[in-house]
Amino acid sequence: MVEKGNPKHKEMVKNVRLSEQIMRSFCTSLPEDRLLTGQLHLRDSDWDPSLDMYWEEPYTGAKLTPGSAMSVLNHYADVIVSKSRL
Repeated sequence: MVEKGNPKHKEMVKNVRLSEQIMRSFCTSLPEDRLLTGQLHLRDSDWDPSLDMYWEEPYTGAKLTPGSAMSVLNHYADVIVSKSRL
């Protein structure tokens, strides 16, 4: 949500959109062996919508749920920050 007339919010949205463009450009420039090729699956579940999706890596069969994805992303970010401080 953005507060109407708030220049700080407008600037944050602009920065996020620029970051998204940079990330998309980076991802599309990756070599073939680095691209995700798994399948996104939707499961039938009446009790918790956050458990309805998972990503399956075809080679290993590993599954990534929205909850576990956050842990993976946090670890990845921590590694990048730690290496940038060296």
